[in-house]
Amino acid sequence: MLRVDAPLVGRYRSGHVEQSPAVFATDTYVTPPHLEVEVGLRALRDLTDVPADPLDLADVVEAFAAIEVVAARLAAFPLIGAAQLAADNVIGARMVVGSTLDLASAGIRGLDTTPVELGIDGEVIASATGAEALGHPLVVLQLVAAHAASLGQPIRSGELVITGTCTGLVPARVGADHVGRVGEAEVRVRFH
Repeated sequence: MLRVDAPLVGRYRSGHVEQSPAVFATDTYVTPPHLEVEVGLRALRDLTDVPADPLDLADVVEAFAAIEVVAARLAAFPLIGAAQLAADNVIGARMVVGSTLDLASAGIRGLDTTPVELGIDGEVIASATGAEALGHPLVVLQLVAAHAASLGQPIRSGELVITGTCTGLVPARVGADHVGRVGEAEVRVRFH
């Protein structure tokens, strides 16, 4: 869509990370909020040495369900280019952290086949698997970890990475119950 040859990476401020269930006012944002259900990964140790095989990262993370609230500070979204999108922190307005998946290393390696869905008021609106995140959520983590390390700011133990939408960009509905699921883990958001 943006005609760039690499993923764009943004960084959340701690004040923009919320725990599920989260409630937001739609008038907080310049543009109408949209939702993306994503696989979230929490580092269990500092990621200073990034392995060549992304599956080797399975031993150093735990996974959780996440919803990214996508809304711009720039009124032109989505009719903006990559430079403006990057300046707007990749339009990541909020990260909502849901429950953690109870997975051992082998389960983390299998996140590419894990079902991911977004339901609104009990109706499944979008569904996919973790493979929608560049083939595997650990591929995204490897890319982000290598980028962060190259800047001298490696991902630290306890820090969170969301790996990109698995369910596409879905408009939020005022008054509705939005439920994201990644495997058995769940994350909830409402708007008023």
